[in-house]
Amino acid sequence: MALRHFLYGDHEPTPVHQIMTGIIVISFILAVYGLLAPFVPDQGWTQGGGFFAVSLLAILVLGAKAIDSDDRSQRFYVSSSSTFETLLAGSVRSVFYLSVLWLAFVHGFAALYTASFGHHYQAEMTVTKQHAAYSGACDYQITSPDLHAGATQYLCISREQYFRWPSSLRVRMDGRASVLGRTVSDLSEAPVNTPSP
Repeated sequence: MALRHFLYGDHEPTPVHQIMTGIIVISFILAVYGLLAPFVPDQGWTQGGGFFAVSLLAILVLGAKAIDSDDRSQRFYVSSSSTFETLLAGSVRSVFYLSVLWLAFVHGFAALYTASFGHHYQAEMTVTKQHAAYSGACDYQITSPDLHAGATQYLCISREQYFRWPSSLRVRMDGRASVLGRTVSDLSEAPVNTPSP
């Protein structure tokens, strides 16, 4: 009973409430996975995932209204009262949910799908290394215009690679690719092609 109240905010949650909680929990897990996974989403999927995120947010809003009209406690949205506090809280909560849903679709779901069903690829790109002392994911990174489709816009590298590699270089990426993007399972410095005499 205590666990049910913790998960749903209600001792007897409605089926709509349970479904909405499940969607948010799964989306949050996918969002965290997507942020930590070495994945570069496709530019088109970045925009398409936003459409799915907005659509799912609309479903959550409608579900919250159904819970509210049934006189149940609801934690996902706010009532339609026209007070400033209610509108502000609703806006902040909507932006938070939209961000989580966008990350879940664009990064989490796409990274999981690509790692499971994508085909092997190998590519080279010119990158610049950077050091971010306060990054939540990693301190040593490489960045490139080819990586700017995602939310993080960088890939993590090891401390050894950071100090061994020059500030700007070409790297070879190995991983799996799909229509949704590319995972990166291995990063190495690309050999320099010297012209033959």
